[in-house]
Amino acid sequence: EKKELSVVYQPVLDMSGKTVAAEALVRWKNCELGNVFPDQFIPLAEETGIIIPIGAWIMETACKQIKKWQDMFKIPLRIMINVSSRQFRDNDIVKTINDSIANSGIAYTDLDVEITEGLILEYSEKIALIFDEINKSGISLSIDDFGKGYSALSYLKHYPFSTLKIDRSFVNDVLSNNEDAALCTAIIGMAHGLGLEVVGEGVETKEQLDFLKLKDCDYVQGYYFSKPLNVEDFTKYLKDQKSGK
Repeated sequence: EKKELSVVYQPVLDMSGKTVAAEALVRWKNCELGNVFPDQFIPLAEETGIIIPIGAWIMETACKQIKKWQDMFKIPLRIMINVSSRQFRDNDIVKTINDSIANSGIAYTDLDVEITEGLILEYSEKIALIFDEINKSGISLSIDDFGKGYSALSYLKHYPFSTLKIDRSFVNDVLSNNEDAALCTAIIGMAHGLGLEVVGEGVETKEQLDFLKLKDCDYVQGYYFSKPLNVEDFTKYLKDQKSGK
């Protein structure tokens, strides 16, 4: 049930250290199973179709929360929300997004919809129209976990993406693996050449951050800055950042 589900938020920062966005992530705490990880229940939720009402609830919850933080701290904070392939196959996805924006009061430009590379390859014909409709409203589109499937490269120029998130597996090993360092460098350069911004995911050390800074990455996210936080802790995080702590 939704009572067992919660939304947590992980900060996304620019290279000056300022928090510019939050990524919304779902957590499930079951009374019998305890904490169930997303990679354990999301595939099942997609298969059964229950991801559609869950996804709509996450979208509305996160949009309303980001509006509260915008009003509380008077900052232009954006919200990044993952939308699964099963949700995109649902004919109501655009309505779900529009309803969440209308009910929360955020601007269309405050929302960033994240998809995976696999979705581009699986449903390229159908989602092209949905992507265009979403993009025309002012919502940003991001590719999450980029680098897992290089066959998606050819689609970058055809779809209206604004942001590319480098998969954490590359960021983890940039200092110890020359191939991963070269791939990170190439992805950032290619993205900028196409007019896209880049988020480095999974940053856990200062050395990884320094590498991404050196390569002109635009934004970063990871445990080096903060783990995903519940509403109370994220509010404290923003308060501390605003006061310079």
